[in-house]
Amino acid sequence: MDQNRLRIAVWHNLPSGGGKRALYEHVRGLIQRGHYVEAWCPPTASQTYLPLSAMIKEHIRPLNHLLELPQRYSLTLAFHRYKSTVFALNAMEEHCRTCVDEIETGSFDVIFANSCTLFGTSPIGRLTNLPCVLYLQEPYRSLFEARPKLPWEFANRKPIPRLLSVSTWTSKWRDLQRVWAARLQLTEEIRNAKGFSRILVNSLFSRESVLRAYGMESDVCYLGIDSDRFPLVNGRRERQMISVGFLYFGKGPDRALKAIASIPEVQRPRLFWVGNGADPEYLNDIKRLAEELDVDFVFKSNVDESTIISYLQQSFAMIYTPRLEPFGYAPLEANLCGLPVVGIAEGGIRETIIDGVNGFLSPTEDPERLGNLVKQLMEDVAETEELRRRGRQHVINAWPTDKATQRLEQRLAEVIQQSTGTLSPIRATSASTTGRYSSSIARINCRTSEKRLLFGARNAAGRMPR
Repeated sequence: MDQNRLRIAVWHNLPSGGGKRALYEHVRGLIQRGHYVEAWCPPTASQTYLPLSAMIKEHIRPLNHLLELPQRYSLTLAFHRYKSTVFALNAMEEHCRTCVDEIETGSFDVIFANSCTLFGTSPIGRLTNLPCVLYLQEPYRSLFEARPKLPWEFANRKPIPRLLSVSTWTSKWRDLQRVWAARLQLTEEIRNAKGFSRILVNSLFSRESVLRAYGMESDVCYLGIDSDRFPLVNGRRERQMISVGFLYFGKGPDRALKAIASIPEVQRPRLFWVGNGADPEYLNDIKRLAEELDVDFVFKSNVDESTIISYLQQSFAMIYTPRLEPFGYAPLEANLCGLPVVGIAEGGIRETIIDGVNGFLSPTEDPERLGNLVKQLMEDVAETEELRRRGRQHVINAWPTDKATQRLEQRLAEVIQQSTGTLSPIRATSASTTGRYSSSIARINCRTSEKRLLFGARNAAGRMPR
């Protein structure tokens, strides 16, 4: 290993969105600090959103994970759901073996793996002899959380009219296949997670999620955000609340709609939603809900970054209501564009939004409380303008990309040191600027129209993550 330069092999299977942005910023920062980086990924990873190939060599290796559907009356059709999961897991392992064979001939010091859009964790960590670090945005939540139902629930608990009918037992068999497949994937998720030298996560909340899901420890390595990419533009702002993210149940657009609907019609803002896609059925449900609640709802899909920034600059505030989002770049991006954020005190937003500094948090999803916070921003112009100024400066001070790169660099160097038994000079020089995490970052000061509520431990406004 070069005394000041690491050779880092990146693996990922990320779609467009926050996870890919995090990887892009990590790679960019590591290159700027003089390290050599190459990437490997399957074709299912996004190649158009913040492409790594613009900065480094990226190898796209085959992944044949889709099992052909058998003929309608074939006996194998009865096992298709379970066999499809087995097939996909085996295909991912074969893909990762191909990547490992190439990486291990390239004199790399460490593998920096990222999340997998198909499974959550990949088997690459347990297939290599190299130190291997996983940056896990979140566990595969559908296996561990009600979204809105747990996978282990019975699909239908209505009384069965004909216990011995063919349709009854066909339904039971399909449900059994579904549970078997989920159980197999769960087993492999945990097995894969245990194969990594270290797991890094983006927030204290994500650390707790990994502990609950996998029973494993992980290390918080906070992200950063490039303030130059999100300029503040002074100008006329529309009477609209903006929210960002793939539109489905987990992003909580129903919560945002109900909150806005609680505002008197004469003041009620538009809800402008920008996403990298949508669940078609759920999108139709949300449009119907917006119509029932008499809320002007606009959805824009798959727009480029410059257009998203333009939408942010036109809006007067962000409403951010996802269910247990692990970190969330969107509120910090909004702050940089001069938008205060109104959100719910759950998930990672409790570590990024400080009440009264860069937005307001409600302790519940109660639409009236959220709506009152939005009204407060609309009515108190002086306070809102101060939040715009204070919020942008807070993000610049507390979430710089260079500090995030140093944190990652230190953790990669530590894993290499543990593997080789030699002290990395990077660790020695960066330890003074990047320390362990304090629980103080978890403080939430939630302000409602009635009173202030404090959650967690103490955190001074503007405290920089270490």
